Amino acid sequence: MSRFENELKKEVNNFLEKNIQFSHREGEQLRFKINQQKKRFVKANPVYLTVLVAAASLLILLSYTFVEDNNSNIFTGSETVKDSIGINQQNQNETLYKGKELVIAALGDAPEVEEKQITFQEINFEEFTVKKIRNFDAVFIMNESLSVAAEKRYTHIFTDSNIPFFFIDSNKGAYPFIDENLEYDEAREIPYHDYYATGYLLTIEDEEMTWTYESSKKDNQDAFSTIFQTIENALPKTVHTGVLNK
Repeated sequence: MSRFENELKKEVNNFLEKNIQFSHREGEQLRFKINQQKKRFVKANPVYLTVLVAAASLLILLSYTFVEDNNSNIFTGSETVKDSIGINQQNQNETLYKGKELVIAALGDAPEVEEKQITFQEINFEEFTVKKIRNFDAVFIMNESLSVAAEKRYTHIFTDSNIPFFFIDSNKGAYPFIDENLEYDEAREIPYHDYYATGYLLTIEDEEMTWTYESSKKDNQDAFSTIFQTIENALPKTVHTGVLNK
């Protein structure tokens, strides 16, 4: 990318940051439409894609005349299921996941959880391949691995594996990991929210699903318990190739 293109990209991103505000649902709509267009134009210049984001964002901003209904999170062509845990749910920490046994890969240091039927296996980037991670029910991308996992050489893993990924301790959503032209450090935080984690799955039916999770506890046990239930619910839509799956 030339110096001019880099400067143009920065200017557009600065304009978006200062002048464009839209809800998480609207942002997901925009992201999905752009992602579909990119599949048609694989060789498109990333600078022009950035300009496209700016133009599309302005269009969305002008076309929406009402505030997003917080109870609706489904957008065209994909499904968003919001599994959020509010800080006022005082008893949520007592509701642990009681479902089937799950085996989850952790790219980084695995979290400590109370559920005995959950098994984590820590993996490194050499093991982070479509073939190997399909042995698991899901993959946790831990905080220390987020930036590297968002590099373009790993983009196909998130879109081709057909198992759910969960980006832990991040409020930037799934887009930095499925857009090969967007670096993690350049990605914007999800506005008006402080999510602890985001989940992403491209199903075996080519259906795109995302989840967001808040946490009200220091150990984040409430969020993890909800994530485990999400994984179990999503199992019929995922690929199972390994002996680790129950």
